[in-house]
Amino acid sequence: MKQLFSEHLNGMLNALASVGNLSKQTLWENAAVYIFWLYEKALFDLISIKRKMITIFYYLRQKVLFLVLDKILYPGLIMKKH
Repeated sequence: MKQLFSEHLNGMLNALASVGNLSKQTLWENAAVYIFWLYEKALFDLISIKRKMITIFYYLRQKVLFLVLDKILYPGLIMKKH
């Protein structure tokens, strides 16, 4: 990350500041807002994926538990597929 900021982003913002007669502070602020937004979006996406995975896990765990219990409680019962 340090290389990204020190070598790439800093160089690009310095070039933009000199060519466009823009404040480096303003350019860094704009870059920071965008970078924070990217991290927040990535974090939200990861949380959303984690919630979906947990939901699927609990659903599957419940289904497996009922299948196992059915086999233990009713060993001779043949389950019909729906």
